[in-house]
Amino acid sequence: MALFGKKKKIMGLEERIAYLEENASPEFKAVERMNAEIESLEAVIAELEETKSTEQELTRALQGERSELEAKVKDLSDQIINLEEEYLMQEFGIYEPRYDFMTVDEYKAEIDRTKAKQKGIAKQMNEDENQWIG
Repeated sequence: MALFGKKKKIMGLEERIAYLEENASPEFKAVERMNAEIESLEAVIAELEETKSTEQELTRALQGERSELEAKVKDLSDQIINLEEEYLMQEFGIYEPRYDFMTVDEYKAEIDRTKAKQKGIAKQMNEDENQWIG
């Protein structure tokens, strides 16, 4: 009989729980709604934190790329400045000699000597070729 009494008591408690849930105070229902809203907001916060982390990684990568590009721009700007300076120097007749000639005549004489050597080499090669054929 004790078992029957326990079952009756459990059924009575379940009925009491159902009654209390139906007639719960508005404050209790408001708390439940707020808890559900809190859970929803926590999920949104977690998603936003993940997005923030991704955006921060992307920002760091873009900053690195920007630094590299700024360095390239500076290098190219320096090269442009050097070329402009060279151009202005040449335009005013001031230039850095690339060869060890003091005058244009010395440069022309060296070109003539080089051409003569090339002609001699070509002539020698032609003679050598004719010896093999003939």
